[in-house]
Amino acid sequence: MKYTLLSNINHFDFPIVESILDKNDIDFFLKKPYDSSVIAGWVTPAIGFNEKTLFIETKKIDLARKLLRKYVV
Repeated sequence: MKYTLLSNINHFDFPIVESILDKNDIDFFLKKPYDSSVIAGWVTPAIGFNEKTLFIETKKIDLARKLLRKYVV
């Protein structure tokens, strides 16, 4: 399955976003910039952000954009 980067999601909006995606059977996965920075050996660039990077299955990206317009900047 192919995935497309949709946006960075605030930690506090994520439960709502997750619920919307699950209800509409839209597959997704997350990457955490902070964890990626730590694994790479440099903490500083992502330490100030409390976000998650959201990837959506490519074939449903338009539906996800429409449903999440309020939560995704």
